[in-house]
Amino acid sequence: AQYLSGFLNGAAQMADNIGTQLEQKGMKRMRSAVLKRLQQIGIDTTDWDNVNAYLSSKKIAGKPLYNLDYNELQALIPKLESIKKKRDET
Repeated sequence: AQYLSGFLNGAAQMADNIGTQLEQKGMKRMRSAVLKRLQQIGIDTTDWDNVNAYLSSKKIAGKPLYNLDYNELQALIPKLESIKKKRDET
């Protein structure tokens, strides 16, 4: 019984680790998607101060990139695409 309990705890720990890795991969992918769109609208993405200053604007995201959660990043992408579209039209 003790062996089974240890096994189940180990399996649960592994599942948590895999979930965390997937979550981190998802966040990395979302940040990358945001940076790509920032680049497309003319933001210098090689300068983190520049990126964070732009994103911290209340009209954009209201906080720096590293403070945005997955849902905020997801919501930001269409907003940036809209900005790009408007700039392309002018």
